[in-house]
Amino acid sequence: MQQAPQILLEAPLEIRIQHLLKEYVKEENQALQFFRSRLPCFRKYLSPSVFSSLEKALLQKDFYRLAELLIRHYYDPRYQHTIRKKSFVLRVDTTSLSEAVQKIVHFIQESSQNGPSLFVQNSVSKK
Repeated sequence: MQQAPQILLEAPLEIRIQHLLKEYVKEENQALQFFRSRLPCFRKYLSPSVFSSLEKALLQKDFYRLAELLIRHYYDPRYQHTIRKKSFVLRVDTTSLSEAVQKIVHFIQESSQNGPSLFVQNSVSKK
């Protein structure tokens, strides 16, 4: 069975931080409770100094710093580990969602005109 073509969606750190804050920090007390309950889960995956910084950010209610630390030291390394194992037919910067959608739609339209072999031949190399 042939694997489906994959598109890598990328976004700058600042946008990813804002997205996390929008999703998880709608109300301060709720966010504190949420992060307090989940922070211990990260301990075994992070260095003591990074984990200490996470705890400090939580105590100071610095959700921006908390999100930044989690992205840089937990999520990004895991995503990079997975990304290195895959091939992508396209990489798309999602800074502008409308431009990203246009790029993907254009790619799909172009690919459908050229047949399925385009997906195999135009794979973006692994980083």
